[in-house]
Amino acid sequence: MSQDPFALLKAEVDLLGRLLGEAIRTLSGERFFALVEEVRALAKARRQGDEAAGEALLARVEGLSTEEAEALVRAFTHYFHLVNLAEERHRVRVNRLRAQAETLESPRPEGFLALAKALKERGLSLEEAEAHLNRLELLLTFTAHPTETRRRTLRHHLEALQRELEAGDRERLAARVALLYGTEEVRKARPTVEDEIKGGLYYLPTTLWEAVPRVVAGLEAALERVYGRRPRLKSPVRFRSWIGGDRDGNPFVTPEVTAFAGRYAREVARRRFLEALEDLVRDLSLAEARVPVPREVRERGEGVERFMGEPYRRYFAALYRALEREEATTEGLLAALKAAERGLREVGLGRVAEAFLDPLEARLSAFGLELAPLDLREESGRLLEAAAELLRVGGVHPDFLALPQEERERLLTEELKTARPLLPVGEAPEGEALRVALGALKAWRDKGAHVVSMTHHPEDLLAVFLLAREVGLYRPGRPLPFDVVPLFETLEDLRRAPGVLRRLLENPVFLAHARGRGGVEVMIGYSDSNKDAGFLMAKTPFAMVRILWRYKPKLTEDEGVVFRRYGRVSERNNRALNQLIGGVSGFETDVVKTANAGEHAMSLGLALRLPLASGYAVEPQELVSLLELYGGVFPLEDEEVLQHGVEIFQIETRNPHLHENKGDEHIRDMLLACLATVYHSKLATEEVRQSVLEELQAAGALAPGEEPPPPVLYPPLSSLDLQAVRKALRGHLSRFRVP
Repeated sequence: MSQDPFALLKAEVDLLGRLLGEAIRTLSGERFFALVEEVRALAKARRQGDEAAGEALLARVEGLSTEEAEALVRAFTHYFHLVNLAEERHRVRVNRLRAQAETLESPRPEGFLALAKALKERGLSLEEAEAHLNRLELLLTFTAHPTETRRRTLRHHLEALQRELEAGDRERLAARVALLYGTEEVRKARPTVEDEIKGGLYYLPTTLWEAVPRVVAGLEAALERVYGRRPRLKSPVRFRSWIGGDRDGNPFVTPEVTAFAGRYAREVARRRFLEALEDLVRDLSLAEARVPVPREVRERGEGVERFMGEPYRRYFAALYRALEREEATTEGLLAALKAAERGLREVGLGRVAEAFLDPLEARLSAFGLELAPLDLREESGRLLEAAAELLRVGGVHPDFLALPQEERERLLTEELKTARPLLPVGEAPEGEALRVALGALKAWRDKGAHVVSMTHHPEDLLAVFLLAREVGLYRPGRPLPFDVVPLFETLEDLRRAPGVLRRLLENPVFLAHARGRGGVEVMIGYSDSNKDAGFLMAKTPFAMVRILWRYKPKLTEDEGVVFRRYGRVSERNNRALNQLIGGVSGFETDVVKTANAGEHAMSLGLALRLPLASGYAVEPQELVSLLELYGGVFPLEDEEVLQHGVEIFQIETRNPHLHENKGDEHIRDMLLACLATVYHSKLATEEVRQSVLEELQAAGALAPGEEPPPPVLYPPLSSLDLQAVRKALRGHLSRFRVP
């Protein structure tokens, strides 16, 4: 079979399309198959510019009955599912080929090898790199806003098709495609919240379960290639979930649902880890007579009756039994795995540890026995309503909500100095808000974070402490066993946020909590603030917008219009600026896409602060200046910018941007001016400068031994003496005439 990935993609799309056609013939008949083929052929002809075909297609579709139209949509929906499947496999193949082709000298910029190389070039030892990476924590949250509308059954069939394609069994492929086509896309009954929980967490014990060990192993292998020794890394990725805990605006997320969500996730995780331990019992059949065994491994397995003389089997059988009885913890299992791993490595069986134990360690560090700790999310008004009932029935205040905001904060702070509950023993809450809030906290076993949506004032968060005290989760002077997270959503709340956080960290209750938790998590509801205030109002006063032209056609004498995805100078300049950032950060990046932005704008506040370059250097120098002034490498003295920050928006347009082809000399001049900004930057490392020189010499813009001339820089407009400028202009105005 050809190794051309595009040829493989086409072959798979053709094969899946033919198999779908066979399924349509079988299940829907020849007449409907002919309709599908007719519509497909007309659509293809229209796409190729045949206007008559477009008119015929419109007439054909308009003449369909509702049943025929629905069936046609279903057929093409399944076709696009299959095409997407083939495209996903294509991306995997391309990435594999790129990974196979990379070398230490030329790693993929986005790959682990480039990261490992950058760490070493920054002077980090393997031990230091290992420590840095083991501190890395990327927390991904599955929210309660569904983005996957396909039934789990359809996802199952599509995943099975992936495996069938890999195996190359045409008969099973045909059978699976027929099953897919014959399956309803939409549920007959409205999904319950429990269904949403199961559907939302689908990828955790399936796709992500398989991916996490590969990520960790890939990162370890890259470091081994660069440093010569293999480190031990935990998963840099962990997961949380809002599904079943997000009560903000959803009355169906009851305390009972919250309890189910946590219970379901734990049970799924337990089953998967039991399967993994069962595999270890089956595989690690090392005989004590042949392999020395650590005392810890031998002793822990002594209570197991089976597998005499095979201590590792007995060891993991004991762990299996503990997990089955729900007597194991994530930390305990990790420690047990590490003990077994040390025993294997001490006798030269490191490969066995890597192949059989490391994947399970990676999964435990990523998922734990909770799979994804559940967050609670509730609107601040409901929390204050619940707190008001508590304070009323406890005799603290008859109408808490009528108090001024500052007085509410003072009252809650004073009340939280004691550990007393307020709800009388045996008395049930009267209000729905208090019943739900207390019920959810009692049902919430796997504590992620408690998110307070629509946070306005400090008392919104202090109300959580009061409610937590009522169910025994808070003691004065101690932190809560979970993070309390403010979520600022409106424009006014975003503006008020710094002051709210300042007051929270001055509050003795919240300060003790923040210190005990090691910091404060803050959430910004950008989409909500954007809906509230509009795109521009939600931004910093120091902003820049730059256009990425995805297509830059050139008008040439010989070939007419020649299409290029990127301009030749833009592509090289983007790469140089990303190298500049990478040289400072130690990490490879491709964040800069608009080094040469012919069309861009910036706020007046930012424009007054930036030095300006002349000629072709003007646009890349803007980014270089921003990095030098506000990139965090050098001290930032501008308090106003420090307060607001600088934002750069890179907006891609797919509209063609027509250019006249001005020849190679023009390209060399532009390239020299642009790359000179990077070469002469205060941030440029020797490696970056050398790379720029090689680029310019290869393009013929510099001779060997030459250096690019520094860009001509003009001081920021805010530093100019405007009175002197006005006087100079008046002295020369007579020389200018309007024709």
